[in-house]
Amino acid sequence: MENATKAIIIAAAVLITMAIVTIGFFIMNSGKDAATNAVTNINSMNNKLAESEYTMYDNMTVTGNDVVSAIEKVESSKDYIGILVVTGVGGTTQSNWYAYNASNINALSSASKTVEDAEDIEAPSTYINPAGRFKGEVARDNNGRIASITFTQQ
Repeated sequence: MENATKAIIIAAAVLITMAIVTIGFFIMNSGKDAATNAVTNINSMNNKLAESEYTMYDNMTVTGNDVVSAIEKVESSKDYIGILVVTGVGGTTQSNWYAYNASNINALSSASKTVEDAEDIEAPSTYINPAGRFKGEVARDNNGRIASITFTQQ
């Protein structure tokens, strides 16, 4: 009789242990999902914060001085972003890429123009008038990364 009682006690202990382990796995999976969602949200906020210095130009009218500052920022930070500036010089349109050439938005290449060209008043085809008004437009590549900013003189 004592052996039967011990067997029942051991069986009950095993069932209770299995129930506790099952509950533990359930809680662990719930916590894992919550942690994964939290990490995803944090990464999304970090990306938005990191891009905010460039997304602020999207659909915004800025001065030529702001355009030159954006070019300087991209060149100094070595961000992989092309900046296209479209100016109207004497009735003709001039388009110049700075930092990177994003003609092919998914495969940027080096641009031939620098911030020094944008500030050179004696080179009308590349000069950006600090008092000019430019409308910005941000474009993304296939990965959703900001690949270019276009500034069109108004």
